[in-house]
Amino acid sequence: MTKDGTTKPATLADIARKLGVTPMTVSYALKGSSQVSQATRERVTRAAQEMGYRPNAVAQSLKSRRTNIIGLYSGVGYLDARNEYLAEIFGGLQSACDKFHKDLLVHGSFAGRSAEDIYREVASGKIDGLIILQSPASLAH
Repeated sequence: MTKDGTTKPATLADIARKLGVTPMTVSYALKGSSQVSQATRERVTRAAQEMGYRPNAVAQSLKSRRTNIIGLYSGVGYLDARNEYLAEIFGGLQSACDKFHKDLLVHGSFAGRSAEDIYREVASGKIDGLIILQSPASLAH
């Protein structure tokens, strides 16, 4: 239990301790690696389910150096999904991201910021790429 009364998510180390194996064995087993026996893989999988284990996206992104997040910046102002043209673009981007198992993050914080500031956001590692949608002023309303 944490200070706020919530249960802390199970980690690879927690599962390893419970089963008397190494965290690396747990990792290999959960990835379906042939480096562990089928029996061990089943024990690890069962323990992970019982303990409510969920992979940590932050830890995975540190290892893979990818967030699986694509940023969308709609230019000046806000993306108005009620606008048919913009809604089609937004829907297409969502569909493409879904197909490739990526998340789409809509940015509104770049208004008034320089190209260098926007580049720093991308280069910071929070997102893997950035789509900048510059629409004519008539489409913004």
